[in-house]
Amino acid sequence: MLIKQNIERIIQTYGRNRTYVLFGKDKEMKEIIEGILKELRVKYITENDHEKIESTDVVLYWNIEDKEKLEGLKREFLMGGIL
Repeated sequence: MLIKQNIERIIQTYGRNRTYVLFGKDKEMKEIIEGILKELRVKYITENDHEKIESTDVVLYWNIEDKEKLEGLKREFLMGGIL
């Protein structure tokens, strides 16, 4: 699954010992991503207010429309390769 490969790449880049932030409104997609993160034993939180996200956080998002909202943050688009 492409999303799982992207998550594994992101974890290799930023490390396992941090909490990732899930950002996005699609509940079904969020549940899929949560399942992968649980399987990989990676901590995460969900935040739908981009102003509450710290600049040190790594944000995982799956709606391309959210890219501009997350400008200036460390962000990783999980659907890369599908576009």
